[in-house]
Amino acid sequence: MVLKSKLQILVVDDSITNVVLLNAVLSEEGYKVQTAFNVPDALKLIASEKPDLVLLDLNIPLVSGIEMVKNMKSDDTMKNIPVIIVTGYGDQNKQKMLYSFGIHDYIEKPIDIDILLAKINTIFKPVQAC
Repeated sequence: MVLKSKLQILVVDDSITNVVLLNAVLSEEGYKVQTAFNVPDALKLIASEKPDLVLLDLNIPLVSGIEMVKNMKSDDTMKNIPVIIVTGYGDQNKQKMLYSFGIHDYIEKPIDIDILLAKINTIFKPVQAC
């Protein structure tokens, strides 16, 4: 069985408040958390650390979250890493597009922590059951 403490989650958001909140909640749940405030830094972390999950805001500086998803899903070394979009935008067309790119889930801000944890646990359930 893989313990939560062995599972790494990368939080990519330009809001310090959101990063601190998610880091605290996920760490309390026993996950190892890494953070990035922009896509270039996030992609470097993914290349070096290979997180088990990425929580990604769409509206971040330098490169958008949508571009990051496209980059990840077209790269053989990153395409199988699950991505949950965590955003303030509830645009259904954008959601459909992101699902077509291969995201695993989509949650709108303000974040309902219980729902987010349930979505994360659903992704990790097969790993935790081993």
